[in-house]
Amino acid sequence: MFLGLDLGTSGLKGIVINDRQEVLAEASAPLTVSRPAEGWSEQEPSHWIAAAETVLDKLAGFGLGNVQGIGLSGHMHGATLLDASDNVLRPCILWNDTRSHVEAARLDADPRFRALSGNIVFPGFTAPKLDWVRAHEPGVWAKVAKVLLPKDYLRLWLIGDHVAEMSDALLREFDGCNMLMMAAAISDARPMSQSQEKIKKESFHQINLVENPDLLASLPAHHSQKIVVAFAAETDGDGVIAAQVKMRRKSADVIYLNNVSDGKIFGSEFTSGSIIDSSGVLAEFTDISKEKVAHELLNHALSKFNKLG
Repeated sequence: MFLGLDLGTSGLKGIVINDRQEVLAEASAPLTVSRPAEGWSEQEPSHWIAAAETVLDKLAGFGLGNVQGIGLSGHMHGATLLDASDNVLRPCILWNDTRSHVEAARLDADPRFRALSGNIVFPGFTAPKLDWVRAHEPGVWAKVAKVLLPKDYLRLWLIGDHVAEMSDALLREFDGCNMLMMAAAISDARPMSQSQEKIKKESFHQINLVENPDLLASLPAHHSQKIVVAFAAETDGDGVIAAQVKMRRKSADVIYLNNVSDGKIFGSEFTSGSIIDSSGVLAEFTDISKEKVAHELLNHALSKFNKLG
């Protein structure tokens, strides 16, 4: 049994399904939008929690104790500002709020923003909203410790931890960083369907996979003042060529190629591989500690960053 919660602008919807994706129960709770001034659009995060409690109460009759996982979705670009103790500092500024049109226009006039993000800067995006808070509510701005999307605040209430979708966090943090090392990423693919029961031998002949989002490829291709480090794992003899193709496709500056042909690096403190850039192999390693490789990789990346000017 699985629970899904969708936090929308006008309401919170919940659904319970079984492992065959059959709907067992549905519930919803309405939400209202506050518009204290022209162009403003806000919601109190406490109203999201109250709506979630209402929805969960309605679904409780189906035995939520058997829930194996929870899926969350929600509207984008809402700025939920928290202090260091996770207290909400002000109502969430929603995606359709336009108060920061002056800040958005100023940011968009700087060609670096489109070059880095690949997007026009709209007032509905999070960055101009934060700039507005900084300028117009300095007391609030001074206390900001974290900025969460609405669904991630709901997640904080559910599990007591600050978690964001990797893609959301990556896009949010990339603009302000000098270097990205993509050492952690989701797998390339996932099973199209799951089974809570034993899969019979008759079904072994086929496992259908679905491609996962390519997080590094989703970042802006033009990042002239940043260094991006990618990672690759190959088993064949053309690994260097394949790694360089991957590096160009993902607009990376350096890539570390793991040689996984014998599987020894998994669960080990040692690795074998190569540091590669567009010119070719910069360094090669055999049975070297991963910590030493990390230092070597950082040194190569820093050398490239220092040449950016």
